[in-house]
Amino acid sequence: MSYAELLWVDHLGMYVRVEVSEQEQVASIVRVPFYRPVLDERDARSVITMASQLAWEEVGGLGGGAGGKALRAIVRAPCGPCGRGGGGWVSRAR
Repeated sequence: MSYAELLWVDHLGMYVRVEVSEQEQVASIVRVPFYRPVLDERDARSVITMASQLAWEEVGGLGGGAGGKALRAIVRAPCGPCGRGGGGWVSRAR
């Protein structure tokens, strides 16, 4: 993965625009679900931070390791209904 941009966050997950290869520069939008519904913005930050930490540890952290296999698995997780938005709060990042 050469590029990732957070597009949209709701209480069930987030949409991320990713470029897998620098040569092709073809971006695709993927839905990354949370492992549980979040309650508010603070809870969403916590879940995203935890997922980032787990992905970093899985690919080897500072010592090298799996070479990105785990991160690709997280990004390609199934998404369920792909409607934008959600209940309660919504935040958008660009």
